[in-house]
Amino acid sequence: MTLQALLVSKDDETSALLGSVLCEFGLGVQCCGYLDAICRVTEQKFDAVIVDYDDPHSAALVLQNVQADFCSASSGQPSRCHSFTQARTSPRFPGSRTSAG
Repeated sequence: MTLQALLVSKDDETSALLGSVLCEFGLGVQCCGYLDAICRVTEQKFDAVIVDYDDPHSAALVLQNVQADFCSASSGQPSRCHSFTQARTSPRFPGSRTSAG
């Protein structure tokens, strides 16, 4: 059984290089950007999720979804896909793009 990894980065060149190295170690690798990753982690099971931290806020959202999906699976609750757009503009999230009013 091949272990499945999700590689999250907006840098295609880095994803291709790291993806090929991971494949050489026998992992099945899917590469995608942050937005796709948020939904993929709720729809598929991955043995490893590797997130490029060049955008800390987006990386944190991906990892929060990984954690939420893991907790939901452990408790028997259905998983939820957080809204990427809503989370990026919500004043609850540090570094969001909303203006103080």
